[in-house]
Amino acid sequence: AAARLARLGHEVEVLEESAQVGGACSRVTQDGFTWDAGPAWTLLPAVVRDLFRKTGRPIERELDLQALDVVREHRFADGSTVALPAGSRAAQLRALDALGAGLGEQWTAHVASYSETWDLLRRDVLERPWSDEVGRPETARLLGSRETLHRRLRRTLRDPRLRLLAS
Repeated sequence: AAARLARLGHEVEVLEESAQVGGACSRVTQDGFTWDAGPAWTLLPAVVRDLFRKTGRPIERELDLQALDVVREHRFADGSTVALPAGSRAAQLRALDALGAGLGEQWTAHVASYSETWDLLRRDVLERPWSDEVGRPETARLLGSRETLHRRLRRTLRDPRLRLLAS
């Protein structure tokens, strides 16, 4: 928001509660492990590229993006683990099938079920500020829906580890 406001000519002052600047793009480190402190969309290069494009500076001038083979690793209470690969649905399918037979297909079907939702949110919320005047009616209906992620995951994913992974 600060970058977009500055691009529009507003004087912006960013206040940060934490000891380090970054907000959603910061990290938490404890006991030799590091986690992203914010939403997963900060890991989506297309979203980050769009922010830079709309603020007038090519991302390549500011950041050195590195593709990662593994986006994140999950360790479950039952002792099982899965390293979730980036980019390829086929690689995700294989990784999750190693966690349990059929889980890869269940996961890829779950991810695919969000393609329309992602398209609406990307265009009407992430790529520009939301407004009833310019947003599409389908996006307004989606934003006004009362289905929680918890309810949807219980309905669509049978394996509790996949529900944890998705949430």
